[in-house]
Amino acid sequence: MLEAIEPKLTAIEVCFYLPEHRPERLAALGEKYRSSYARLWDQDEAMMMRRDALLTRSRLRSGGSGASLRLGLLSELRLPLLVEFDGEPFRILELEDGVLVAHSTICPHWLGPLDEAAPENGLLRCPWHGYLFDLRTGASADGRGCRLAPAPSVVVDPVTGEVSLRSAQGG
Repeated sequence: MLEAIEPKLTAIEVCFYLPEHRPERLAALGEKYRSSYARLWDQDEAMMMRRDALLTRSRLRSGGSGASLRLGLLSELRLPLLVEFDGEPFRILELEDGVLVAHSTICPHWLGPLDEAAPENGLLRCPWHGYLFDLRTGASADGRGCRLAPAPSVVVDPVTGEVSLRSAQGG
């Protein structure tokens, strides 16, 4: 049973039916189930609150600004690097062939987190539902049609080694 107590507070009643034939173990088993359920509920709630905040922010977004952002010298950057650019979160990383790319840290499917997903062979898989993306283009790599949000270009000055981000709109 679920009951809304307040806008952000819910009362939950859950019954666990256990095939346990030793009554003396029921209390301990029940507590394990209760604590596991509470942990899973809290994790899901945190994910959905993050998703709701991202949806709200995306509705308010106005689009690219043509901005650029200096990140520092390539020799001093610690990759992968999480950055906010033009109000959006991105991760900068180096592909197997040495090319630096930026990608959105938000999966377009259900807004799952991509900030810790491990790149493999130029691809990135969402940990929530397994959607697969090409890190160079942001395009779907599994035929499911989702595409990462446009990422800024990573530019390395060949003379100074200075790394900067430039929005897709220029700058």
